[in-house]
Amino acid sequence: MERLKADMAERGCEVKVIGGFEALKQVLSTGALGLRLSSNRIMLAGPEEYAIRFDPMERVFKISFPKINLSTFRATPFSSLPSYYWELYYHDRVKQAYEKEYAGKGEPITWAYPPYEGLYWRNVEDFMECYRQYLNTHRRTYARIQELAGQKYLYETYRSARRNWYYTIHLFSVSDVVEAGEVKSLRGYADEIATTLKKEVDYLSDESLIVEIHTASEVWTSGAWTEFNKPIAEHLKELISGVYARRGRENLLNLLNSGVLGFRFRRRNETTLYGPGIKSIRRTWKERKSSLDLSEEPI
Repeated sequence: MERLKADMAERGCEVKVIGGFEALKQVLSTGALGLRLSSNRIMLAGPEEYAIRFDPMERVFKISFPKINLSTFRATPFSSLPSYYWELYYHDRVKQAYEKEYAGKGEPITWAYPPYEGLYWRNVEDFMECYRQYLNTHRRTYARIQELAGQKYLYETYRSARRNWYYTIHLFSVSDVVEAGEVKSLRGYADEIATTLKKEVDYLSDESLIVEIHTASEVWTSGAWTEFNKPIAEHLKELISGVYARRGRENLLNLLNSGVLGFRFRRRNETTLYGPGIKSIRRTWKERKSSLDLSEEPI
C-alpha cells in the first residue's frame, strides 16, 4: 500500500484508504447495504433488494429500495452473485428431499461451503431487554422486566401529554415460525398477568391493560393468525382493552431507529449487530439532526 501511495504521488495523485468503520458507515448511510428477514433470521441485503435501509434524505431506517443509481451497481460483478435467501431456500429443499436417502446410507449431506445463516436472537431475554431499552428512549415512558410463574414479560407505563396513563404488557417470541399453539399460550399468559396485576396493583383497579405480542419472525401460520384474532373473552374485557401484534420487520425498525441496535464488525469483514454498551454504527441525534455515527448508547 505504501509503495502504491508513493507511485501515485509521483503521478500527482493522492491515494486515500477507506476501510473498517468508515467504509461500513458509508455503505449504510447511502442505503446501499440493508437488512431483511428470512423467518426469524436477520440477513444482509444488497442494493437491488426491497429491505430495511437507512434513508439519507429522511435520516431514518425504513423499508425501501436504495436511493442510488442502480445502473452503477449493475455494472459491477457483485450484482451477479446469488441471493443468500435463495441459497438457503435450495439448501433446505435439497435437504428435505435427500436426507432420508442419505441417512439410509449412513452418510451426511455435505456442502462445498457453508451458507450464511443470518443473525438470530440468542434467546428471548435478549430480545426483551433490547425492546425495554427502546421503550425507555421515549419520553414519559417507563418499561421494566417482571416475572410471573417462572416466565418473564415486559411491563410498560406511559403518560401522555394530556396526563392520561396507559399500561401495556409486552410478550416475546423468537421462534422460526409462529404456530397457533404458541399464540394461544402467549394469550393465555397475558390473561394471567392481567388478572394478577389488577389484584396486586392498586392504581390498576379501575384501569385496563393493552397486550402486545412481539415476534422475531415475520412468518405466522394461518392457524396462528386465527388464534390471535379470536375475540377477548367476556370476563376479561374489563382487564384487557386490546391485543396487538408486532412482527419481525416492525420490531427491527424500532430497534434500529432508536439506536438500540448498531452495526459493527465481529471479526475481519464479518458484519453483525450489537446492542447498547458496545461502540457501533448507530442512528444518533446530534446538532438537532439524526445521522449514522459511532456510539455506544441509544438515542
